[in-house]
Amino acid sequence: MDAGSGSAVPSDASVARVLGPDGIPEGAGFRAAPREVITCAHVVAKALGLPEDTADPPGGRVWVDFPLAERSTRVPARIAAWTPVGRDGSGDVAVLTLLEDPPAGAPIARLVEDAAGPDRRVRTFGFPPHRDDGAWSVGWLRGATGPAGSSTTPIRPASTGWSAASRAAPSGTSPRAVWSAWSSPRTRGPGCAPPT
Repeated sequence: MDAGSGSAVPSDASVARVLGPDGIPEGAGFRAAPREVITCAHVVAKALGLPEDTADPPGGRVWVDFPLAERSTRVPARIAAWTPVGRDGSGDVAVLTLLEDPPAGAPIARLVEDAAGPDRRVRTFGFPPHRDDGAWSVGWLRGATGPAGSSTTPIRPASTGWSAASRAAPSGTSPRAVWSAWSSPRTRGPGCAPPT
């Protein structure tokens, strides 16, 4: 699948795959700046062969690609910021700095904060086991949950108090950007990520 076949909007091509040393996807992320990808800390740890609950930012490089933009280009990255998985499930964010330019067809995702309310239909893209090309899932944001309901961080829906009601997203799709099914092209695109 590429951005021209099976993707609804150009921002779909902002999806990044975080690859293990064997080239197998360990998880997803999204392009958030010209040379920046946001993903989950546990995905980066796994890609480096470390325990998923690694507390300190690991060294080394990981490889990412943008399969909905240009599958053949792998880009090295280093860890720029690290928030490990907390005991309560919070955190789990890694920011990667790309050491080379990403493919020209991989746009920067448009992030929005507090734009999705209850019963908002969303779709998400991830890499479940044996689906290295990825898979789309559809669900709904239902409402505030958990003790973090008052937080306003735009990165994790659980931190902003929203959670996907359809937890039936395939195993292995963490992390994933969430695209709102808004009808206006002006507001379409990744809204928040990565849910756990």
